[in-house]
Amino acid sequence: MFRANPALYRSGLSPNVKQGPLPGDYTIDPNDGFTSQALGRLAAEDWLHGHVPYWNRYEGLGTPLAGEMQSAAMFPLVPLLVFPDGLLYMHVVLEITAGIATFFFLAQLGRSRPSAMLGGCLFALSGTFGWLTNAIFNPIAFLPLIMFALERIRSRVQGDQRLGWGLLGVAVALAAYAGFPEVAFLDLLFVAGWAVLRCLQLPGNKRLAFTLRLGAGGLLGLVLSAPILIPFADYLAQANNAHAEISAGILVNISLFALFMPYIYGPIFGFHSFDHTSRLGLFWGSIGGYLSAGVVALGVVGLAGRRDRGVKAYLALWSLLVCLKIYGFKPVGRAIDLIPGVGPTAFYRYALVSVEFALIVLAMAGLDDLRDGVLSRLGLALGSIAGLGVCAGFTVGARGEVRVLIGAPDHHTWAVASAVAALGVMLLIFGAALTLPRASPWIVSAAVAIETLGLYMVPQFSTPTAAPIDQAPVNFLRSHIGLSRVYSLGPMAPDYGSYFAVPQIDVNDALIPRSWSHYITNDLDPNSNSLVFNGIYQPDPNGPSPAAMLLARLPKYEAIGVRYIFGNPGTLPDNAAQQGVQPVYRDPLFEIWELPAPDPYYKTSDQAACQVTPEGPDRVGLQCASPGVLVRNAQFMPGWKATINGRPVAISAKDSLLQQVNVPAGASLVSFAYVPPYMREAWLLFAVAICGFILLWLLPRLRASHSQPRARSTG
Repeated sequence: MFRANPALYRSGLSPNVKQGPLPGDYTIDPNDGFTSQALGRLAAEDWLHGHVPYWNRYEGLGTPLAGEMQSAAMFPLVPLLVFPDGLLYMHVVLEITAGIATFFFLAQLGRSRPSAMLGGCLFALSGTFGWLTNAIFNPIAFLPLIMFALERIRSRVQGDQRLGWGLLGVAVALAAYAGFPEVAFLDLLFVAGWAVLRCLQLPGNKRLAFTLRLGAGGLLGLVLSAPILIPFADYLAQANNAHAEISAGILVNISLFALFMPYIYGPIFGFHSFDHTSRLGLFWGSIGGYLSAGVVALGVVGLAGRRDRGVKAYLALWSLLVCLKIYGFKPVGRAIDLIPGVGPTAFYRYALVSVEFALIVLAMAGLDDLRDGVLSRLGLALGSIAGLGVCAGFTVGARGEVRVLIGAPDHHTWAVASAVAALGVMLLIFGAALTLPRASPWIVSAAVAIETLGLYMVPQFSTPTAAPIDQAPVNFLRSHIGLSRVYSLGPMAPDYGSYFAVPQIDVNDALIPRSWSHYITNDLDPNSNSLVFNGIYQPDPNGPSPAAMLLARLPKYEAIGVRYIFGNPGTLPDNAAQQGVQPVYRDPLFEIWELPAPDPYYKTSDQAACQVTPEGPDRVGLQCASPGVLVRNAQFMPGWKATINGRPVAISAKDSLLQQVNVPAGASLVSFAYVPPYMREAWLLFAVAICGFILLWLLPRLRASHSQPRARSTG
């Protein structure tokens, strides 16, 4: 039976995973499991146990949890992730939020109630929401909320009303806490352009007030976000970043034809194994969503309207420029890359959601223009010809690209159905707008709504089914591992150690500590990628396997406390036993082996001189005959503090990787704690912002209540 629990399909621990009715996957990015669910659940557990989720001891040698961002560790909805289907619950809340915020933005912009309601539904079911369910999903909901807050400020400035910028600060902060800063940043570029336009459209004597209130709202958002932005900035400065060198990335040519015919190559990853050119796999691995042909057509209708031409021009220009950069038009791409901060972002993937939003806003303007009869018929006719011409051109151009799928079952049906659907919806919308002016708003609304819902639903039919997670190997590890670690050669996918509370050296993340990254590729497995160190992936397929590298460098694994190896039967070669690697758990699906001599979690420079009594991952008792050095087998990073018998002591890095402190002779109780640098100042800023915001909200109301005359007594 289908369950909305990524752990069933991503953890590697569920037997009998069966494909859904359609081939492929229900989402483009499996990080809905590895990072969003697994790391998010750990953060939720920390909150529920009264701990701020600063650190994750279950990934690698330990990594920052809040600073990693994709866990959304401080997001208000993250406690939902303690439930098996919690990610679904969080996504439903976010989509509802996105739809409601879009409705209020469109209403504030002057759109009719039916158009505002339709626009809200369209954005809640938009292409990025439909295709990407990892952490990218989270901040999207707050783009329309920020836009609504901006329009609300503008309205209050026009009406000479005070304040109005508080909502902007809250919306910006929520976008930051949501956990994927690239999406939030690129959305804010779209917001910034909109703000400039709306400022210029105000009378000259109103512009300064509008600008100041925008600045106040933005500053409030940054200050409220300090408790998450400061850990992120600190971690980013000390980490290897998967997105550090991808700004020049563009979508492969094959992607262009799927822009508003999204299933022309079949379901998500449904047929990519038939493409020997690998272009289809690159397409699915890089795309950030899709556009609805109906929304595009209705946006063209909007451009033919006589009202709000400045707003419409901005929406159309933004959409055009973003698409030109995404698809590799170099002059535009180079110009956009000059914007500070754009360089280290995956613009080609994460900017498309702003195009989806812009075109929905433009389309709803077109719907109202159609309803009110303010369209230029010549402009509408020319736009219809252009729109249909582009769609027809894409259809013809895609014929050659679809050949990569020859041999894939039903690929021709998918291609033809996608092209016919896109052309059909466009013909219906343009034809109705030109020939049925009275009935066309209802026909157009129904066509766009049905198309959007249909496109959104397709991936759901690719969702697999799976038996419950096999808990037996997990229970074995949890009961035996103590303060040691496990290396998984396939089963228990990276980051699911965090989900099951089992320390695991495997990683699959956008950020990992730089010293740990170097240890992986220099000491553990040169034929690996430190950001996808999962016991399976080999950059050189002809090079040594992860299992072979493990046996060749066994002391390096033992040095970081690896005690167990987790794999499928036959994963380790027969000669493993000759090196002292012994099986300790077996079932029909999984095996666990124990290494002969893993280093302890705590050890001293002179083991004979000290009696070591571990009391947990962050506390150890010592009885030493002479002074020495205590080494803790955990990742060193600034922010770690140590105390001996309650008194602070210096903590330093051993070989740039592990933690060490000098300990005195005699009895010592050594405790460790991690708090990112400058967090005291971050929480102070947050508290001041909250108090100031409340005070500014209360003062006008208190003045108003004191200025009202008291009623006279009639007794």
